[in-house]
Amino acid sequence: MRTFLAVDISDDIREAISHFIEELKERGDGVKWVSPENIHVTINFFGEVNEVALKKIIGSSKEAALRVRDFSMAVRSFSAFPSKTNPRVLWLGVEDGGALERLYDAVSSGTAGIGEEKRGRYTPHLTIGRVRRGRSPGRAVLTALNERGDKDFGKCGISETVLYESVLGPEGPRYRALERFRLELGD
Repeated sequence: MRTFLAVDISDDIREAISHFIEELKERGDGVKWVSPENIHVTINFFGEVNEVALKKIIGSSKEAALRVRDFSMAVRSFSAFPSKTNPRVLWLGVEDGGALERLYDAVSSGTAGIGEEKRGRYTPHLTIGRVRRGRSPGRAVLTALNERGDKDFGKCGISETVLYESVLGPEGPRYRALERFRLELGD
């Protein structure tokens, strides 16, 4: 079973992102865009796991949720990995006061040795597209990276994390919620 822990975004933000993607799609075809319904912030990507590992992930995710209070998250900035001049992954940044990093650290400490997440420093973001191998993202995307990097998509409250199963298919991945973990309530 292929799994990841994430937070979802509000419908308003999802709609704003969808419009932004549509603008960029019209002017370039070198990018495989993420379906708006699949856009989320990944906290931990575990990849293929067995039942024993899944139980450990659930326990660690539940405990981590109790350590972090619900929070607000703003979706701002348009950028790329590894860089804006050599984009391979197109993403939107988040501002959350460090809550996602605290969740990542708490879950990671309880799931050491499980999963595929070995990329160094955690950077909370929403992936919106991947540049196809051997292709250019197109002039519109490169221009947007330089001129619209500070775009604001809105703000939403986050009160839970979700453990998803990712089922890969010919039309792309489908995500199925396995467990939801309520964050500790704020004051």
